[in-house]
Amino acid sequence: LSAQNSALRLKVVDERGQAVIGAAVSLFDVQDPSKRLGATATDINGLAEWKGLDRSSVQVQVQFIGYKSFTEVIQLQAGKTTVRNLALSPETQLLKEAQITGQLRAEELRGDTSVIKADAFTTHTDANAGELLDKMPGLNVRNGTVEAQGESVGLVLVDGKPFFGEGSKAALDVLPADMVDEVKVYDRQSDQSRFTGFKDGNTTKTIDIITKKDKKFSSFGEAKAFYGTDDRYELGGNLNLFRGSERVSITGNVNNINVLGFDAQNAGGPSFRGTIAPPIPSGQIELNEWGVNYNRSWSELLDVQGSYRFSDRSTLSGSDVRRVYVLPQDSGQVYRETATSVDDRRQHRLNLDLVWTPDSMNRFEFSPSLTATESSSNSKTQSDTRDAAGNTLNSVDRSALSSGNSWSLGGEALYGRRFAKKGRTASLGILANAQGNESDGSLYSINNFESEGDTLNQVFRTQFDDPAYRLNLTYTEPIGSGIAELSYRLARNRQEQDKRTYNLDENGSEQIDTALSNVFLSPLLTQAYGAGYSYTDSVWEIGLRAVAQKSTLDNRQSLPFNLELERNFDALLPELNVEYQFRKDLSLRMRYRTSTELPSIGQLQNAIDNSNPVLLQTGNPLLRQAYTHSIFTRMVLNDPRYGNGVFAMLNFNYTEDYIGNSLLIASDAFPVEGLKPGQQLSLPENMQGAWSARAYASWGFALAQGKLKA
Repeated sequence: LSAQNSALRLKVVDERGQAVIGAAVSLFDVQDPSKRLGATATDINGLAEWKGLDRSSVQVQVQFIGYKSFTEVIQLQAGKTTVRNLALSPETQLLKEAQITGQLRAEELRGDTSVIKADAFTTHTDANAGELLDKMPGLNVRNGTVEAQGESVGLVLVDGKPFFGEGSKAALDVLPADMVDEVKVYDRQSDQSRFTGFKDGNTTKTIDIITKKDKKFSSFGEAKAFYGTDDRYELGGNLNLFRGSERVSITGNVNNINVLGFDAQNAGGPSFRGTIAPPIPSGQIELNEWGVNYNRSWSELLDVQGSYRFSDRSTLSGSDVRRVYVLPQDSGQVYRETATSVDDRRQHRLNLDLVWTPDSMNRFEFSPSLTATESSSNSKTQSDTRDAAGNTLNSVDRSALSSGNSWSLGGEALYGRRFAKKGRTASLGILANAQGNESDGSLYSINNFESEGDTLNQVFRTQFDDPAYRLNLTYTEPIGSGIAELSYRLARNRQEQDKRTYNLDENGSEQIDTALSNVFLSPLLTQAYGAGYSYTDSVWEIGLRAVAQKSTLDNRQSLPFNLELERNFDALLPELNVEYQFRKDLSLRMRYRTSTELPSIGQLQNAIDNSNPVLLQTGNPLLRQAYTHSIFTRMVLNDPRYGNGVFAMLNFNYTEDYIGNSLLIASDAFPVEGLKPGQQLSLPENMQGAWSARAYASWGFALAQGKLKA
């Protein structure tokens, strides 16, 4: 009799089924376990193999660091190869906790970015990010507006990404405070500057909320409901799904306690022509709003951010006004007014931001947006004007109705190209935007002027259109230790307004009132040629730039009379940016800029607005552009070792040909042609000059050496 030789093939895997490389595998005699028959290590595939085994069974032992030792008796098939998979189990050991204590630095400086640690500040359990920021040094959050180091914050980001669109501050209300790891405060360079490396001085004060690592994959939200006296209420909430690079947020609010939400964030924003949006309304506000935001990054190639917002707002407001005039020509006159109004507005806002970076040399960005608004107003006003002796000069009892629709559709596309030579870039930006509105309304007013009186019964219809486009070309080239820039900008828009007012007779027939009507066309063409140089080293950052700008405003009026007035506005706009780093924790920045402001179509139209028959308003077609000089200085001293910090800022502005308002007040002693005693006429005019200054300083220091346990 002779025994047949057998073979054994083993594959060692971990708890996930993955091959274990380098595991020690030993064979022992089953009858005498102290007798080793052989030993080897698993290969790259986790395999170990023996041949020529002259027995029916063996004892196998497998050892690998971090896993439990494995032992098993395996029966061999005579004359054949026995194949087995062996799975190892991880070996865990519970360690005792370690306590690390130390002084937590509330704030530190990383380059030109202030980083504030969230764990250094205590908030109540349900606090949101806005309440956390309001406790941090140099940050103030009030009624939807945010200030950082004395400047208005224009952008709030979450992990470097917009939240509910550019400029939105919704993250402050939506994110809970316990999600925040740190807050970065810095001056964000323009998209153009960040791409080219040329520091053009166009910065936006930015807050970037960095979430904790364990919160980047989480679902969270809140729901709230309040009810109080006088039927005051608020009902709202939000739901957020964070999945790393993909984030979805839904938020909503219904209230009658003047919580404005998105409305507060969108008030006061500039338009294409530089006009300013209406201020945040006062009064008792009922609001119904909700929104959804989606943000997703596909690797580093494509970023998508989009949001939709809806708001339905009703505002009930009332006012009691008493004005006493003290100038010699109208001294002693007193104007009193009592007014109530109900304003309703329903708005839809949709925006999308796509950023595609196919490689390190190319960048595409496209940002379309759509806004549609439906509004209506109903107001009642009673007023009177009395002279110094108490005699009534006039009295007015009027009611007005209006309704309208407005819309805005546009988008901006940007393509940037880097070349092999560092600092050499070319970029093209195109913006196209169209906006318009249609409104109609009525005015019924009973007016009494000393010995005479009249009644106004009018309707009006207004249509406004403003298509616009802008083209930007920029080229940068490295020269010496800096970067030179050449740029060209072409912008054109065509504002057209048709405002017609009709008097109603006893039969309800309409007769146009040419003194109160106006058809005005105001095309504007602007060309700007710029050149600059930016130098940066370890301590200095210097940027010098000059732009030659030429604007042509071709005013054409066809009602109440024909008028053609072409205006040319030329300007040289220099800029200087200097920053010096004395040492790592001490820096000084100075910026000088110039800018122009052209009169709007409302300021140019010379039709009379008699919505208040006592306080009349009109425009001025002869207005000149305003030219502003701005000087900004800032010093930062930060010592994070002891929590000490000094921050100082000074901003000064001076405007030549400032566009202000001139007020003419008629009286018996000082008559004004076309005005009855007590009537006033306001019209825009260029003033000799205007200036403003603002200073801000803060000093922070640690009151106690607090400790953080981890």
